[in-house]
Amino acid sequence: MTFGASLPRSAELTSLVLDVGDASEPITERDAQDLSKRMEAGLAAQAKGMPAARTERLVIDAYRLSLALRRPETIGGAEEEEFRHSVRTVRRAIGMAALARLVRRPNSSAAAIGSTVAEVLAEAEDARGAPDAASYGAGRPAWWAGWFSDLHPAAKAAVAAGAVTWTTGMWTALDWDRVERVNVGSNDVWWDAPARYQTALRSSAELRVIADGGQVLVVAKQGHPYPEWRVELGFHALVPCLKAGLRAVPSRVVGYWPASGQVRVLDPDPSVLLEALDASLVAIAVWSSRS
Repeated sequence: MTFGASLPRSAELTSLVLDVGDASEPITERDAQDLSKRMEAGLAAQAKGMPAARTERLVIDAYRLSLALRRPETIGGAEEEEFRHSVRTVRRAIGMAALARLVRRPNSSAAAIGSTVAEVLAEAEDARGAPDAASYGAGRPAWWAGWFSDLHPAAKAAVAAGAVTWTTGMWTALDWDRVERVNVGSNDVWWDAPARYQTALRSSAELRVIADGGQVLVVAKQGHPYPEWRVELGFHALVPCLKAGLRAVPSRVVGYWPASGQVRVLDPDPSVLLEALDASLVAIAVWSSRS
């Protein structure tokens, strides 16, 4: 099942996240096995057409998937570099760290967002690499800390303001009193193809919520939904399916576009996963041709 709508109030969006019914066309273990076979067959076919084996691993994530489907002509240019190092990307990372703290702390409110973001930034300034363990439990240095510390004060203020805006959008989207079991950040799932293909898929979700009907992923997106939104959300169900089989497939993926006030809901079924798999093979071919 898929559907889209303008962003509802937090109570309604929370219901979309928590109230998951039975799938209209359940995914079976056979479906999961067939997807794995289809992916390897697709990679094998692509490898035959390549002049030489890839020497560096190619990683396809949701961003690279979307870019390959919508604007393949920009791949390899300045836009790819912008994605890796932009203020927009860093403010999301800071916002995720702040959101994780707000969710963990009792009686948090929107009034605490600014001070929580400032707390995250202060720790990064002090250590130029404060452990993300304080935010995510990952125990890794914050990758953005050194970059942020070297910014001009005006640029730091812009990053902080962006992080507050991002965190506010996520915090006010849900009724957190109703969300009892949630993991913020650290929701990356990797699927590595057989070593000879030097290829991996990576899915990343802002929230992983445990609902009565199973696990639900909430994915925050920039801008507005593109026509390919079904494939893009399906990608977040495909990667765990390839990695761990049927048991790892989320019951629902909720796409959230706060800037445009849009939400899209996808309940994965076999056709959704197949669409996402074929799109992933297209993305692998496009990126391979430009590497």
